[in-house]
Amino acid sequence: MKKIILLNAVVLMSVVGFSQTNFKWEKVDSVAKTKAQIYSDTKMFIAGTWVTASTETNGGAVAVQIITGNGQGTQNQPPDKHTIQNDDKEAGSILVSGEMEFNSFFTMNWHKYRYSYTVNFLMKEGKYKVVIDNVHCIYAHCANYDWPLIEPCDESNCPKYGKTGFPVERLLELMGTLKGNLQGIVDNYDAYIKKPSVSKDDW
Repeated sequence: MKKIILLNAVVLMSVVGFSQTNFKWEKVDSVAKTKAQIYSDTKMFIAGTWVTASTETNGGAVAVQIITGNGQGTQNQPPDKHTIQNDDKEAGSILVSGEMEFNSFFTMNWHKYRYSYTVNFLMKEGKYKVVIDNVHCIYAHCANYDWPLIEPCDESNCPKYGKTGFPVERLLELMGTLKGNLQGIVDNYDAYIKKPSVSKDDW
């Protein structure tokens, strides 16, 4: 009996995998769909996720603008900043590049930071993989001035105020929001892809 339980645990571990380190996300999971269904549903997810920025929270999707109590804002970049870099149905691969902009009010000025990233959707029969990577700061601005770019960091390696002109506490808040938005892409895709595919006869 113990051998059967152990075998089931090993099989389960081989089917589901998730990791998030240093602003890189990777999730692999099984789903009761064909490769073609996963591909089609992924295209629908992309179309519904990377849309024009709005002023209301959209269930954790990237197309949101939120002004929080601490004077921090988040907004998705316009559609032209989000593009499908590669779309290979036969190979089961779709690569999306995108940008997110974050604003934080400090010393009477808005500090704006823009981050680019890539999302790679991979699919095969009954299985999918999503990878978020290449997260980089590509724009930083304060008032009318260019500001030091700040690469993704955590509490152990975020640069100090003297190098960024931005308090570490605020910087960690910004990084938490960036990380939460990117995690939201993985979570939303996982939930979306596990829903039944819409039949062509259901319209």
